[in-house]
Amino acid sequence: MKDGAAKIKIPAFSVIIVFFALCVVGASLVPFLSLQLLPSRTLASATVHCYMPNATPETTELELTTPIEDVLSRIKGIKSMNSLSWSGTSYVNMALDKWTDPEMFRFEAATLLRQLTDKLPENASYPTIYLNRPAENSGSNRAILQYSINGPGSVAEIAARVEESFRPALSSIDGIYDISISGARPRRLEVICRDAVMRQLGIGRNEIAGSLQRALSTAHIGTAAWDETGGRSNIIIKQTEMTPAELLELPVTIKGKRIFRLSELAEVEVVPTPASSYYRINGQNRVSLGIYPEEHVNTLVLAGQIKEEITRIGSTLPPGYRVAEQYDATEFIKEELSKIYLRTGLSVVVLLVFVFILARRVRYLLIIIAGLAANVLLSFIFYYFLGLEIHLYSMAGVTISLGLIIDNMIVIVDDIRHTGKNRIFAAILASTLTALGALSVIFFLEEQQQANLLDFAIAIMISLLVSLPVAYLLIPALLEKFPVPVRRNRVYFKRKRGSVRFSRWYRRQIAFMARFRLAFIFFFVLLFGLPVFLLPEEIEKETIWAKLYNKTLGSDTYSQHIRPVVNKIFGGTLRLFVEGGKGGANYGNDNEQRTTLHVNITMPNGATLEQMNAVTEEFEQYLRGFPQLDVFTASVSGPNQARIAIYFKEAYEHGFPFHLKQLLESKAILSGAADFGVYGVGQGFSNALRMENFDSSITVKGYNYDQVYEYASLVRDSLMQYARVKDIVITTQDRWSYRSHYEFEIDVNRPQALALAGTNKSRITSYLGSATEHYSTIGAMILENERVPVIVRSNKGQVAPVWNIMNAPVSGNGQVAGNPNTFTRLGNMSVIEKHKVGEGIYKENREYLLNVHYLFIGTYTLNALVKEKVVNSVNEMLPFGYKAYSPGGRNPFGGDGDYRYLWMLLLVLCIIYAICAILLESLLQPLAVICMIPFSFIGVFLTFYWLNLSFGQGGYASLLMLSGLVTNAALYIINDINFLRKKHSKRIISARDIFVEAYNHKIIPVSITTASAILGLLPFMLAGEESGFWFTLSAGTIGGLVFSVAGVYLLLPLFFSKKQRSQKTGYD
Repeated sequence: MKDGAAKIKIPAFSVIIVFFALCVVGASLVPFLSLQLLPSRTLASATVHCYMPNATPETTELELTTPIEDVLSRIKGIKSMNSLSWSGTSYVNMALDKWTDPEMFRFEAATLLRQLTDKLPENASYPTIYLNRPAENSGSNRAILQYSINGPGSVAEIAARVEESFRPALSSIDGIYDISISGARPRRLEVICRDAVMRQLGIGRNEIAGSLQRALSTAHIGTAAWDETGGRSNIIIKQTEMTPAELLELPVTIKGKRIFRLSELAEVEVVPTPASSYYRINGQNRVSLGIYPEEHVNTLVLAGQIKEEITRIGSTLPPGYRVAEQYDATEFIKEELSKIYLRTGLSVVVLLVFVFILARRVRYLLIIIAGLAANVLLSFIFYYFLGLEIHLYSMAGVTISLGLIIDNMIVIVDDIRHTGKNRIFAAILASTLTALGALSVIFFLEEQQQANLLDFAIAIMISLLVSLPVAYLLIPALLEKFPVPVRRNRVYFKRKRGSVRFSRWYRRQIAFMARFRLAFIFFFVLLFGLPVFLLPEEIEKETIWAKLYNKTLGSDTYSQHIRPVVNKIFGGTLRLFVEGGKGGANYGNDNEQRTTLHVNITMPNGATLEQMNAVTEEFEQYLRGFPQLDVFTASVSGPNQARIAIYFKEAYEHGFPFHLKQLLESKAILSGAADFGVYGVGQGFSNALRMENFDSSITVKGYNYDQVYEYASLVRDSLMQYARVKDIVITTQDRWSYRSHYEFEIDVNRPQALALAGTNKSRITSYLGSATEHYSTIGAMILENERVPVIVRSNKGQVAPVWNIMNAPVSGNGQVAGNPNTFTRLGNMSVIEKHKVGEGIYKENREYLLNVHYLFIGTYTLNALVKEKVVNSVNEMLPFGYKAYSPGGRNPFGGDGDYRYLWMLLLVLCIIYAICAILLESLLQPLAVICMIPFSFIGVFLTFYWLNLSFGQGGYASLLMLSGLVTNAALYIINDINFLRKKHSKRIISARDIFVEAYNHKIIPVSITTASAILGLLPFMLAGEESGFWFTLSAGTIGGLVFSVAGVYLLLPLFFSKKQRSQKTGYD
C-alpha cells in the first residue's frame, strides 16, 4: 500500500462509480425540491362554521354547536375539540392527531354534516368545514401574489368580470389553495318600516315579516303518485318572482275592513350589503385579487405560472381594463434565499480555504470538496422523498451540517494518512450518534413547539447519516486512488519537537490541577452557576420547613445583605444569562422577515365600523405622502380592530422605518380617536390605557353551563372576602385580551302594574322590538337574475336612549300609546340594570369553561397562596365532573407553565450518556463527555449576555447543536486513550502520560475542526442582529465552541489524571 492510502475490501473504483451515479440522481432532483421562506407545515386541524341570525349565544350553543359536536365526536382521529358560540355564530375547531389524513377527515365530516342539516333550525346556515391551511392561519400577508384591477364601470361590474375571467383559469393551476376577490359588495333588498305610521295603526314588524316570508318561501304541500306504479314525489309551490314595485303591492294585514299593503307601511330599497370589513392596498378601494398557495409547493415556480396566466388573461380583457401587481411575496423569498445561498457559499469557501492553508495540498483539498459535494447531493435524494422543504430553518440545518461533514472528513483523512488505517471511524460514529441523540429530543416536543425546529433537525440528521457511508467508503476509496502522503520535512520535525516541549509543560500543569482537583471542579461549577438566585424571598406556608426557611434564607438580614453577594458568587454565568438584557427570559420570534412596520388600531365597544374605517383612512391618507414606501395594506376587520402593514422600498429598509415610526407615534398621540400601537422596528409604542388590567385568573370547567356559571360565581364570592382582591369579572375571554362587554337587563318585577296596564311580558317584548333599531333576514328573491337577501328593518339609524325606552308611553297592546290617558311607562313595572358580561360560550373537549379574572394587590407569593386556598375550598364543594384550577403561568426559561426547555436539555444529556456508555463500554468515561456540554454553555451564556441578544429559536437551536458538537473532541481523545491503553498494556505508564499522548495526537484535528466550524458560521453574522435566527444561532454556537476548546484543555484532564500502573512490569 502506498503511504497515506488505506485499503478497503470493496474495489475503490466501484465505490467511486456508485457514489457518482447517486450524486447524479441527487442533482437531478434539485429542481423538484420545495422552496419556501418559512415552513408551511401546520398542525392538522379543521374548523366547522355555522350561523343563525338573531340568535343569542345560549341559543346558538344549544341548537347549533352542540348538535355539530355530537356528530363530529363520532369520527376517529380527533385529538382535541373546542368550540365558541357567539351571537348567531358557531365555530367548532378540531385538532387532528398525526395519523389522521386531513382530507379524508374533511370528507367524512362533510358527509355527517350533510345528514345533520335537516335537523338544524330552518334559519340556520349550512355548516361549512374547512382545513386550517397556512393562508387561513396567517392572514392576508401569506398570499403570494396580490393584484388590483381597474376598468370602466362600477366596482360591482369590475368584480363580476374578474370573477368570470380570472377564477376559472387560475383554478386549473396545481398548487393554488384559494383565490380571493374582494372590493365589491353584493346587493340586498331592504324593507324599511315606517315606524310612526305602524305605531298609529297598531301594526307590528312581525306582521310585515310574516307576510314577506309567506310570499318569498317555497311551500312544501306533500307527496303524490306520479305514475301507475305508485312512485311518489314531493309537491311544492314555487317561490313567486317579483320586482320591487310588485313587492310593494303585497297585502300585509287587514284592519277593520281595510287591506293594508306594504307600500303603505314600508319603503323598499335595493342597496349594497353593508360592509363587515374593509381591505385596501395603498389606500385605494379597488377590486383586489389574492392568490394563496397550498402547503408543500414550490412557491417560486407557482408564482411564475400564475404570472404567465395573469398576463394571458389580461390581454383578453376589454379595452380600459388594467391589471396591476401590488404585492409579490416571492420577490422577498428570492432575495432572502439569495442571501442564504450567498452566506452558505461564502461559508463553504472560507472552510475550503482554511483546509487548503492547513494542508497546502491541492489533492487533499479536492478530496474534501468531492466528499462534501457527494454528501450534499446524496442528502437531496432523502430531502425529496421525505418531502423536506428548503426554507430558513432547513437551510440552517444544511449549513450547520456542512461544518460537521468537513470535520468528519478532516479527522478521517488525517487518521488514514498518518496510520494507514481507518481506526477513527468508531469515534466518528460515536460523535455522529451523539449529535443525532441531541437533535432527536426535538421529536419529544409538542407538535406546536417543534413546528420550526423539526425541519432544522431533520436536515442535519439526514446530512450526518449520509456522511457515515461517505466517511467509511468514499473517502478511503479516494485516498486509495489519489493518495496524499505525509511530508516528513523540516516543518514536520520542528512540529514534533514543539509537541515534546508542550507535553512536558502540560504534564506539570495537569499534575498541579490534579493536586487541587476538587477546587478546580468547584470553580468550574461556580463559573457555570447555581440557580440560587431563583430561590423565593419567602415561603408563605405554615409547615416546619417553611418556618425554618423564612428564618434563614427568607430573613431580612439574608435578603438585604447576604443574598446579593451569594447570587453574584454562586449564580455564575447562568445568572447573567437569565437576568441580563434580553437573555433567557425572552423566547422571541427571530424569523428573518421583510422589514415591516405595523399600526394596530383599536376602539372600545360601541364604536361602529364606519368610525373605525374613518380613522384608518386618515392614517392611509397620511402614508400616501411618503414615496419611500413600497406598498401598505389596511385591513379593517371590525368596529374594534384595524391593522395597517407598511412595506418599504429596498433602499429605505434600514434607517427610514425608524423615522416613520416616530412620525406615526406623534400622529397617534395627536389623533386621540382610538388606541394605537406602532411596532415592527425598535421599541414598540402604544397609547392604550388599559383600565381593566387583570393579573390573576381561576378557571372553572364542567358539563353544564348554568352550573359552571354558578360555581364561577362561587369562586367570585370567595375572592370577594379578601380585601386585596379587586375588579372581579366572569368571562370566557382570557385576561390578556379581555375587552368589556355590557348589556342592559330589564327585570319586569311588578306583576300588579302589568295587570293594571292590561298588558303582559309578550307585549312588552313586542314594544321593545318596535322601540329599538332592529333588522332581520326573512328570505331571498330573484332580482335581475341575481338572488338577493330580503331584510326587514325598523327604526333605521335611530338608536333610542335607554331613558326614552323606559319612559315612553306604552298602551295595553304593547304599542306606544297615542292617548296619554291610557298609557303606562315601562319604568313603572320594571327595573333596568347594566351588567358587565363576556361574549360567547366556550367549550374545550365538550366541557364548558369560564374564567374568573381579578386584580390582586400584593406580592406574587401572597397571591398564589390566596388563589390556592380559594381553589381548594371550591373544589371540595364541586360535584364529580366539575373542577376549578389556576391556569399555568410563565417561568424564567420562556415556558408557559412548565420548564420544558430545561428538562428537554436534561433529556439530551441522558441520551448522549446512554450512547457514549454503549460505544465506549464504560459507565464512567461518558461522564467526562457529558461535562463538556454544560462547560460549553458558559460560552453561550456570556455571548448572549454581552451581545444583549434575544434567546429565540436560534438560541435554542445553538444549545442543541452544541450538545452534539462539543462531545466530538472528547470522544476523539477518549477513543485514542482507550487505544493507547491497549497498546501500552505491558508498560508502566501513568494515565496522565496516556492522556497527554492522546491529546497531542488529536488536538490538531480537533482544533482544525473547531476552527472550521467557527469560520463556517462567521459569514452568517455579517448582517448583524437584523438577520434574526441566523445571528443568534451563529453567535451562540461560536461562543460555545470557543469554550469547548478550553474545556478540552482544562476540564477533560481532571478525569484522566489519576496515576495508574498496569499489573505487568517492564518497558517495550
